[in-house]
Amino acid sequence: MKGRRKRLISYPSFFLLCYNLKRESFGLIVSFNDFGGGLLAEVKNFDKTFYLPMGNKFLEKINYEKKEVILNLDINFIKG
Repeated sequence: MKGRRKRLISYPSFFLLCYNLKRESFGLIVSFNDFGGGLLAEVKNFDKTFYLPMGNKFLEKINYEKKEVILNLDINFIKG
């Protein structure tokens, strides 16, 4: 399946809010994808859509009760 996107889970079957350690919001995770380089979360924030890494280095916590994902990632990662 080289060169093709593999969508693992997609909205609306779930929704997860995505924050960093400072509780700054990245947005709403709408899907998890694997392009071959590791798991990525597709995130929507108002009119922007972007991908965030979900590897062990970045994933801090998944709270299923609060439906949120906490990443060890600076908010400037998406502000470029």
